[in-house]
Amino acid sequence: MKPESGGAPRLGEPLAIEFANTRYAVRGRAKEGLARPEHLAAWLDDNADAFEPGVPAPAPGDLGPAELDRFVRLRDAVRDLAAAAAAGTPVPAGAVG
Repeated sequence: MKPESGGAPRLGEPLAIEFANTRYAVRGRAKEGLARPEHLAAWLDDNADAFEPGVPAPAPGDLGPAELDRFVRLRDAVRDLAAAAAAGTPVPAGAVG
């Protein structure tokens, strides 16, 4: 059975942008596409074709709150870096390390 989707839109963008877009807005209200480990598992499965061939996406049971937290922190750093690049501003402290 396929894990439940977090509802993050797929727009055909490069993987890093698709990942950043797992936090998005609908009618001006922020939405979290990675609210639960199951959402992360679904996102990884949905985007498996963008990863190294032959490396399967983790099963939903392999991803817990600690893994979700690490992915969300990485996603937020990607968003911060993309926003800084788009605005032509310095990289925010803590975005890389």
